[in-house]
Amino acid sequence: MTTRNNFDQSSTGLNVECTCFYDTDRSERDFRENFEVLQHSGYRTSSVLYYIDNGNVPGHDEIKFIVKGDKAAKIKFLEKECSFEAEEISSWDDDTIDTEILGNLEDLNLINYAEKKHFPVVDGLEFVPNKNLIVISSRGYSQGDYSTVIYCPEDIEKAWGNAPDQNDIQKMVDHYLWDAPIYAQITLNENEFNIWDMDHHDDYTWDREKFVEWVAKKSGIDREKFQAYVPANPSYD
Repeated sequence: MTTRNNFDQSSTGLNVECTCFYDTDRSERDFRENFEVLQHSGYRTSSVLYYIDNGNVPGHDEIKFIVKGDKAAKIKFLEKECSFEAEEISSWDDDTIDTEILGNLEDLNLINYAEKKHFPVVDGLEFVPNKNLIVISSRGYSQGDYSTVIYCPEDIEKAWGNAPDQNDIQKMVDHYLWDAPIYAQITLNENEFNIWDMDHHDDYTWDREKFVEWVAKKSGIDREKFQAYVPANPSYD
């Protein structure tokens, strides 16, 4: 964390203190509040995450799989895989048949669905989630920094009041996974000026000149009296 002040040498009658850093504590909190971890990254696996928008949308536990196909294909599968007799299966209702099929498919899960591997393939049958899901990839700045992220656009639209743009979701996810937001505050005498109060500011892009100009305008104090205490770049806390 970088904090600069003039408390031991102020000759202008103006006390100045500026704190500016990349807030890694907040980035860790943002990750916890926005994602459910379905699979952790490892030597042979990448992370698989479900986006929950700060808890504003339902989690992955609400995702179930549905069997699509005609009854003949379902009976054929149960005969082959579960040793049931066709005559017995024919007397079951549709819900019982589907439940039996789903219960016998160990690889039918959200991780395999998202990564498109080990997902069951059965002639005449299709397995789909009960919600519309979009799967995106996010890459970090180092080799091996990779995550698969799943989200339901309809759930987000319900929470936001408008349909999400996939590019906006991608940008947001990339920031949450690989970047830290900027904390910047300057105190002039007893008046505090925080970067998040600026109009249209970007949490993840440091624009020193824009911040200095905004503080000068907001405070009415000549920038020459305090700009030397605003660092060229934030530090890491």
